[in-house]
Amino acid sequence: MRTLFQFIIENNIGDIASVLGLFLAIIGFGITIFTVRKAKFAVLEVRNDIIKIDTISILSEARATMEEIERLHREKAWRILPDRYTVLKKSLISVQGANPDLSKEHKESLNRAVGQFTIIKNKIENILSTHADSPDASKLNKIVTKQIDNLTQVLEEIKNTVGR
Repeated sequence: MRTLFQFIIENNIGDIASVLGLFLAIIGFGITIFTVRKAKFAVLEVRNDIIKIDTISILSEARATMEEIERLHREKAWRILPDRYTVLKKSLISVQGANPDLSKEHKESLNRAVGQFTIIKNKIENILSTHADSPDASKLNKIVTKQIDNLTQVLEEIKNTVGR
């Protein structure tokens, strides 16, 4: 009567089991690599969505600041305005820096806004330092309103990409 051990040795079952084990290890390693890559991709998607959500928050605050600036123009609160323009410009610039994947249109829109607000801020600073006549608030508000509209468009387009 043969023992189980003799049967395994005579039929090379150990070799077969080793080859089968190696094959299963290779398959398991492949599945692990696939799962790790899939998780890495998911993490990148979540990271991008967090950046977009942060951008939405900053742009919403910037829009509120623009609306405040319009009100301050109407009230002719010229001394307060340079600081508000500085805060606004910093917000818009930070959005550009944090979002290198922004579309060319969005980048141009933000650049135009920063440029417009720089010009207005400089005019107001000049008026304050020279005691010149106040600027026309309605003309300034037309510019700000246009930038609010442009910013709102950028904001809505970014909102529509969250989770995609």
